Amino acid sequence: TLRRSEKLMSHNRSEQETLTGSLLDMARMLKEQTMHFGSSLEAEKDILDRAGKGLDTSAQGMEAAGQRMGTLRRMTEGKGWWARVKLYGIIAALWTACFLVMFVMPKLRF
Repeated sequence: TLRRSEKLMSHNRSEQETLTGSLLDMARMLKEQTMHFGSSLEAEKDILDRAGKGLDTSAQGMEAAGQRMGTLRRMTEGKGWWARVKLYGIIAALWTACFLVMFVMPKLRF
């Protein structure tokens, strides 16, 4: 029974060493993944900051465009139907120019 006890204790000791090694490996992997996750968060933080700044700039541009549209509306009110037709003509010309710039100009080769 003494041999059996020693054999069992030896087996348990080797199992414990194996488990300890596995735990150390898992702790090392967890630390590496935590460091990688932290660096990923830092990288995404810069991207999110830039996206937020871009949205702020875009919102300011939209606000300025809204003010200009309000100015145009005030300028054309009370001017009669001919001024309104001219305004619609200008808007149509701008749409045509945008269409040409977006779809026709890239196909031209200089």
